[in-house]
Amino acid sequence: MALKKKITKPNGIQLEYHRIAMMTVEVNQQTTLLVRSYLSEDGREYEKMYEAGEIKGNNVTLPYNEGEYYHFEYSDDITIQGAYTLLKTLDEFSGAEDI
Repeated sequence: MALKKKITKPNGIQLEYHRIAMMTVEVNQQTTLLVRSYLSEDGREYEKMYEAGEIKGNNVTLPYNEGEYYHFEYSDDITIQGAYTLLKTLDEFSGAEDI
């Protein structure tokens, strides 16, 4: 699962594919999400192929991605789907498409 929405970062780079790479739940404290954002879905697909060993070589250049942490109030029943729903409550991801 991921979110699709064009977001222009302060440095001018436009990212449109966003996935949760890590979710940490600190019991009774907070939920932290690490979101990796890519220029496009193609970049993530290339990365998956590399991780699966389908792309080999010594000089492989992985696609650009940017990581950002988001912190939310603690919830004792958070799921990955719920985490994507939380992201869409933020102005930055408002109106994002589930993919």
